[in-house]
Amino acid sequence: EDEHIIEGLDSLDDHVLVAVMDGHAGTFSAKFTSIELKARIEDTKQWKEYALLKPKERKDKMELISQALVEAYIQMDKDLLLLEESGLMDESGCTCVSAIITPTHVVCANVGDP
Repeated sequence: EDEHIIEGLDSLDDHVLVAVMDGHAGTFSAKFTSIELKARIEDTKQWKEYALLKPKERKDKMELISQALVEAYIQMDKDLLLLEESGLMDESGCTCVSAIITPTHVVCANVGDP
């Protein structure tokens, strides 16, 4: 483990993000991901749609959380590629396993090593 996250989500105080990042060939990617992932999730249109639902409606819309995690991972990858191409980071990469814990479900996602 190079970095980890255990934080409540700002937009829904009864939801928690947990994640572990394992860096490769340097620490930049893992550190960047640990700082930025939560905001990237909450910036997705899927998360915003989910957060606007009434609490009783959310349990039937877990796919929105799954989609938000996928979109956040994709955006993180694009941002890291731009940083690397501009010479602002080392050539590191990282894997990440994460979960959003809701009052009724745990939604997991993984990127990187199988």
